[in-house]
Amino acid sequence: MEKNKEPIEPHAFILSQHDIITSLALLVDRSYLSNAVKAHCGTALKVIGIISTDLVYSTGTHLLLRKEFDRFFKSLPSAYFNNRELIPVVTLTKNIKKCIETNEIVAIGQEDV
Repeated sequence: MEKNKEPIEPHAFILSQHDIITSLALLVDRSYLSNAVKAHCGTALKVIGIISTDLVYSTGTHLLLRKEFDRFFKSLPSAYFNNRELIPVVTLTKNIKKCIETNEIVAIGQEDV
């Protein structure tokens, strides 16, 4: 088979973390979800981006101390409000999934209830 006629493998398209998070935020923003859920999930995606970037590039998580994240972190268990960088990305991901499934803001730690 000629080089340009070879089938494209699905894993051949590797997107950067930033591209994936931006795409997900755009999809959430254009969805049927309530405005509150859109805002919550959008903020959670920003938090994931900041934490993940710090893990890879050691950029720090000081951005999470900005006032724009206060409301989001007040909705989490109090242990995370003053230690924002400690929330596991997997916890945020599960929370986003549950919020999308229910179209309600689901409290962290209450996903399985």
